[in-house]
Amino acid sequence: MNDSARTRLLILGGTTEAAALARALADRPGIECISSLAGRTREPAALPGGTRVGGFGGAAGLVEYLRAERIAGLIDATHPFAAQISTHAVAAARVAEVPLLRLERAPWRRLPLPPRPPLLPRPRRVRNATVSAISSPPSRRLLRARSR
Repeated sequence: MNDSARTRLLILGGTTEAAALARALADRPGIECISSLAGRTREPAALPGGTRVGGFGGAAGLVEYLRAERIAGLIDATHPFAAQISTHAVAAARVAEVPLLRLERAPWRRLPLPPRPPLLPRPRRVRNATVSAISSPPSRRLLRARSR
């Protein structure tokens, strides 16, 4: 198929869902996907189709990119906490007159803690590191885990 007859889609990614979408669309005739990654990972996994890394320079930069690359559809499959790029995607899609699809994860549900193994203290959820340090006995080792 002639490249000019292909529909070009830009996937704002960096998530498992975005990578799965790029793979699902890779062999679809008439569709060309470009995955855009923020650049937070040193060596991102290879994705089918084109890949670009780094910011756009705000909504205006994204508008320029959409127009210059003749993007026919924009898919926001970014992380739920990536509010800035999602806001820029809405504004850019409106200005560039490109349809926008937002993929959203199902809400996170807190699961009950698993049963305590013998001889180990039960894990506790605390509000912050200060509360954790104050409430832990000095003789105990403390494992603190958090996500970015």
